[in-house]
Amino acid sequence: MKRIQCSAAEVNQKEPLLAYCLRKLTDCTWFAELLKPKSCGKFNRAITFKERRGLIKTMTVASDILRELETLSSEELNQVSHVIRALKGPKKELHYTGRLLGIGFEENGEMSMKLGMQNANTYDVAQGGALYTLADVSIGFHIMTKIPKESQVYTLEMKMNYISPGKGKKLYAKPAIIHLGKSTVVSECRIIDEKDHTVAIALGTFFLKNDRQVKASTWSEVRSSRQQSLKNEKVY
Repeated sequence: MKRIQCSAAEVNQKEPLLAYCLRKLTDCTWFAELLKPKSCGKFNRAITFKERRGLIKTMTVASDILRELETLSSEELNQVSHVIRALKGPKKELHYTGRLLGIGFEENGEMSMKLGMQNANTYDVAQGGALYTLADVSIGFHIMTKIPKESQVYTLEMKMNYISPGKGKKLYAKPAIIHLGKSTVVSECRIIDEKDHTVAIALGTFFLKNDRQVKASTWSEVRSSRQQSLKNEKVY
């Protein structure tokens, strides 16, 4: 998408930045520039109908978002920023759900969860489901440090006892393996606050998928895909 370019003289000092961006997005002259022929490699071509429709949809959504942003408080804007950071975070380190809840790694490798709007309940303390996810993710990553890299970990079942409200800036997960077998692991996790008070305790059973099972599963998916492709070729 074309960048919005402006000079200091062009922006009214009294006009909020969000209002300026919104005006730019709704400027027909500027929007028309997006629909003109543009360079594509060594060739110039007119924008396709599909691309035009996509641009219009994108601009409409962006315009709606900017309108909503103007009505938000500073706290709410910080929350929007948190969601954007979660969306753009590396999936290899931690999945989106975890990042969105504020879960991350400490310098010592343990996991913690920043408390805020993203994981607060009606009473403004840590929501039970967020605590459950913190324990589940923490145990999973802890197990992965004890098994071959090719293996995978899946939650079979897990229960959690909630002991005290989760308050403060951060909560910390303290996982511990009780039993490590060939195909299953039993592990617990203690969730504590910054004062080392126990907030919740989880106990769960996890399934280990070894290297052979992972490869077999992958091959099964490939074979199913090929079979489906052959069926589609016969139909057409």
